[in-house]
Amino acid sequence: MGAFTAGALTLPAAPTWPGLLAGTALIGLATAPLGAVASTELQRAVPADRWAEGFSLVFVVQEPGSWPARRRSVCCRRP
Repeated sequence: MGAFTAGALTLPAAPTWPGLLAGTALIGLATAPLGAVASTELQRAVPADRWAEGFSLVFVVQEPGSWPARRRSVCCRRP
């Protein structure tokens, strides 16, 4: 979580391209292992014959958080 916090603090502190890249890299270093842990724990919690349903449910639950931003960028552009 230290890398995630450092990346989040780097973004507003250094509003330049190098600061953006450094902050994004630090956040990426933190979120990739968290995603791997979540996937591994899901495999342990869901029976092997129900993995498709389990992973589908997780992706559906995570999707609404990214939907408004994507909708604005794709559907609501001004000419």
